[in-house]
Amino acid sequence: LADGRTRGPGAVLEAVARRPPARRFHCTACGACCRQPGFVGLGLSELRRIGRHLGLSVTELRARYDIRWDPAGRTYELLAGPEGCPLLDGDQCSVHPVKPDQCAAFPYWPELIEDAGAWREAKVTCEGLDHPEGELLSLDEMRRRARRHRVG
Repeated sequence: LADGRTRGPGAVLEAVARRPPARRFHCTACGACCRQPGFVGLGLSELRRIGRHLGLSVTELRARYDIRWDPAGRTYELLAGPEGCPLLDGDQCSVHPVKPDQCAAFPYWPELIEDAGAWREAKVTCEGLDHPEGELLSLDEMRRRARRHRVG
């Protein structure tokens, strides 16, 4: 310790107990995450990126996929209907190389990585959570991955 004292067994056990949990994730490309109700939040740069990929202007993209501006959230919203995300083609994302940051960051969303109960609940629809082939990631690494995609 900084004051020169040594750590006893109790301090070591306490430090281990505080260690962030580690979790595994391996995307199986099943598309289940894209079939969930809700919306994907998009920034203007994401709309431009997706539009370029599809050969559409932002105006055309917004019209084709009914993407709406949410003034309260200061973001665009791509709504998932009863069949899921309109960008889903079968089990695959039609814009995978340029997919939205929110999608690219899954499952490293703060509400999932910070809440073990939410993670367990998400496992009902995502077979990739805690998948045995997944890389074992610390909570800190999951947070870094979320930040890389500007989520959380």
